[in-house]
Amino acid sequence: MLFNTAEYLIFLPIVVLIYYILPGKVRYVWLAAASCYFYMQWNPLYILLLLLCAVITFCGGRMIANQREKQGGKHKVILILCITFNLIILGYYKYFRFFLNCINMILPHFQLNPIPIEFEILLPVGISFYTLQALGYLMDVYWGGVC
Repeated sequence: MLFNTAEYLIFLPIVVLIYYILPGKVRYVWLAAASCYFYMQWNPLYILLLLLCAVITFCGGRMIANQREKQGGKHKVILILCITFNLIILGYYKYFRFFLNCINMILPHFQLNPIPIEFEILLPVGISFYTLQALGYLMDVYWGGVC
């Protein structure tokens, strides 16, 4: 679903109308569900990746906050693990092909055959945005700004 389609022009007013009809605490659930539906219109499989990143980031943030309150030193390890997970996902989808091309440019200098690139990695929409938002959230929790 694109922003300039009739489908979106129907979708948006319905989402906004239901948002204002629902009670306060349920509104966020509705917006999350509508956002997931909107995201799934592009490629339904990538919602699993988005939800996995969101769950790991949220749980990691909660664990960081709990460890910080206990004055335990584990909150730094949890932060590093969560950041690493998010950056690996971003690196795979956004930069894996680039790194493979760079390696293939170097291999002939060592009389080695290039690695065949027989696949295409489809980049999830907004992966950089939600990865950087996740990293920002984790850092905020680590520094004590958000719980």
